[in-house]
Amino acid sequence: MPDRCDWANLVDAFTLKQGVNGTPRNMLFYSAKPMVMNNNTVCTKTHNRGNSTTAKFTLETPADTRHLQQIADFVESALNALGIRGKYRGHICVAVDEAVTNVILYAYPNAKGKLGLTIERRDDRILVEITDAGLAFNPLLIPAPDITAGIDERPIGGLGVHLVRKMMDETHYRRIGNHNHLVLVKHIGDKKNE
Repeated sequence: MPDRCDWANLVDAFTLKQGVNGTPRNMLFYSAKPMVMNNNTVCTKTHNRGNSTTAKFTLETPADTRHLQQIADFVESALNALGIRGKYRGHICVAVDEAVTNVILYAYPNAKGKLGLTIERRDDRILVEITDAGLAFNPLLIPAPDITAGIDERPIGGLGVHLVRKMMDETHYRRIGNHNHLVLVKHIGDKKNE
């Protein structure tokens, strides 16, 4: 049983419970029911059919550097399922990695917390929403770094946010209650998925 969300192997109404020595510890479900992994990570997959092409993948996991690989695997699996390839895939992966790393390193300075990650396709756009209940922080208020300055002349920090802005077509932030919501949007077009 893998320790990551493997959407390609999910089927309708499929349930699997398997663990060490046959002890149940994982559950996989399809159609907006959670996939609970070994480490309390929750994944869901939903499809909304109608006039638009929509698919949505959700991950909730502890905000901890030990989960970075699992988060990267989740992003890769979701993008695979959505048919996203080439440069768009690379841009999304780099932007999500940078944004999630910031949450893990800075959102919860004195406590443990969780982060949520939703990847959704709406027609010709990929929307990624990263949420946390950590310190209020709008990364979009960070000024763009002076990338022409020498390495010794640049202040530390800000390059990750700069990469997110450059890799994605839109970035939005809002604070709702005690949660940060960072939304990253990539326009992929129907046939420009390079």
